[in-house]
Amino acid sequence: METKKQGNCWTAYFDPETGRCFAEIIYTSREGREQYNYEITREVFDRLGGFADDVENERLIKTAKMTYSFENTMYGTLGPERTVWDEDANETMAQAVKKHNIRKARKDDLSRIAEILVFVKRMKYRPIFQDDSYSFGELQVLRVAEKYGKPEILDNILVYDDGIVKGMIRIGGNEIVELYVDYFFQNQGVGAALIEYAKQNYPVTYLWALEKNTDAIRFYAKHGFLAANEKKFEEGTAEYLVRLELSRSAEEGKR
Repeated sequence: METKKQGNCWTAYFDPETGRCFAEIIYTSREGREQYNYEITREVFDRLGGFADDVENERLIKTAKMTYSFENTMYGTLGPERTVWDEDANETMAQAVKKHNIRKARKDDLSRIAEILVFVKRMKYRPIFQDDSYSFGELQVLRVAEKYGKPEILDNILVYDDGIVKGMIRIGGNEIVELYVDYFFQNQGVGAALIEYAKQNYPVTYLWALEKNTDAIRFYAKHGFLAANEKKFEEGTAEYLVRLELSRSAEEGKR
């Protein structure tokens, strides 16, 4: 069943989990940018795309209830101006849009995936391991891209792509093997979207995280992965990995 439709200036989404439909209309020009979000009915969603003149699709969307508006006068003195007309609808739409941004990784994603991994690992792990021969020697974009291009790795990666690949998650059986978000797009819901998508669509139940990476451990705890009193050494180092398991309540929430 179709869950996304798109025109010149509009995009519509159907969220199967909630049964709700949303649409956004975005206008951009040299003068600025305008965005308007709407909660539409299923009937409107089904009719969208059926007009020869795309302006008619926009008019149909505008008959619905507006949930959010944004106006920015790029070269003027006003803006940006934002108004949320319906908090619940706006948040539900945001989550629906994020789900549509997650897809299987492809070979043409490898350079971007490697960039994310190299930069974030240097930022997060260099202070922990204090091993510059690894951080700036072994950890190179071309090497990482070559390694992750192997089918047994690439075939198990999902990326968050909203026009830019901003994050990745790798899954192996019941394990979340790794999850990284580009440093410049952290704290924007990308990691949350990836891990929640994995929980809903894959049988993931555990992962390993560096004991000293407390930010990651806090993030995983928010999404139901809690310490399981099991540790092991990160291979070739004196640093511990801790096992985090999906709590029973969080696992029941997947069903």
